[in-house]
Amino acid sequence: MVLPFERQPLLHKRYAALSSPDLTRSYLDENGDSIEGEEYANFLKALASGERQDPGVSKPKPSAKGQTGHPTQGNKDSKPGKKSSGTTVSPQRTSGLLQDHMLQHKQEERALKRYEGDIIKKQHHLRRTMEDVNNSVYKKMRAEEARLSENNHEMEKVKQHHFIQEDKINKARIEKNLSSQMKIKDKGRKVALEMTQAEFQYCKAAKKLELTRTEVFALTQQFEASLKRIEEKGDALKKSLAELAIAANQLALKKRTQEVEDERYNKDKTIKDIQDDRRRQQSLSEKLKSISGQGVKVEYNKRRMSRDLLVSKDMLSLKSREEGRKMTDINRRLQHNSTHQKQAKQAAEYLELDRQGKEIEEKGQEMQEQYDRKKVELEQKLLREKAELAKVDDYSCF
Repeated sequence: MVLPFERQPLLHKRYAALSSPDLTRSYLDENGDSIEGEEYANFLKALASGERQDPGVSKPKPSAKGQTGHPTQGNKDSKPGKKSSGTTVSPQRTSGLLQDHMLQHKQEERALKRYEGDIIKKQHHLRRTMEDVNNSVYKKMRAEEARLSENNHEMEKVKQHHFIQEDKINKARIEKNLSSQMKIKDKGRKVALEMTQAEFQYCKAAKKLELTRTEVFALTQQFEASLKRIEEKGDALKKSLAELAIAANQLALKKRTQEVEDERYNKDKTIKDIQDDRRRQQSLSEKLKSISGQGVKVEYNKRRMSRDLLVSKDMLSLKSREEGRKMTDINRRLQHNSTHQKQAKQAAEYLELDRQGKEIEEKGQEMQEQYDRKKVELEQKLLREKAELAKVDDYSCF
């Protein structure tokens, strides 16, 4: 890649091309002399290189016949009359060409200024684009952070809800256990009360039997007539006692069965509670895992957007540096153009002053010639008058 500042300025190429035969041929005079174009090309080269040269003085260039150059400023006094039109550059033509070159420089400067304005607009557009990219990425990052905070808030809410549900379940479980224990105790109390009543009846019957036996033994001899009746009564009491024993055994069996059922119920209830706890814990872990996965996704999006922002900033900074280099090249070209314009303007002013000096010198020479001519005429007139006076004196003497 060839950078603009490594190229040779176009003005130097233009001045170098002025010395070619095709361009110098247009500056030939009426007699076919090409020295005028060569002197003008040398003058423009000297202006381009920053040297100051007298427009009226040209470097002598040897010809094929070994002749010397045209007369310079030093031997100008040998012919103080008129200048030769074939050996010097016309000041009007030189000033016109300089004005054309200055106009070209101004046009080039306007084009460079327009290009500079386009580059400034591009840089402004790049800055606006960078600001828009920064704002959009910042908004996206803020949205992702808000989403992450909402995710964390939702996670905390789920945890709190889980803790509240656990607390409620524990309380309900405690109340349920207390109520079940109260029911079991009530059932035990009822069974114990029934057993106590049966035992009481049994004891009562046993006492009555003892009394009856005592009465039987006491009244055996006295109440033989009533022995049969008492024996029947004793048989009835035995039968009732057997029934009461059977009822007591059934109640004891019922109590043992109730205890086994209660134990089995408590065991099943404990297993069910453990399974419910495991199921809720698994559901909580799955919810937390999904929420943490969303958090990881949000963090990945933030990192990806940060990487995209860095890449965009690098690309925009590279474009900005390229535009800055272009601005530097344009400023250098503008400085070079302004320098050439100043040099051309100084040369034009110098040519104008030289022309005015030459005109003043020519007018002075003409006035000096008129003065000398009038002086000679006056001297001749005085001599004639003296001659006439001498003749008059001679005549008067005769």
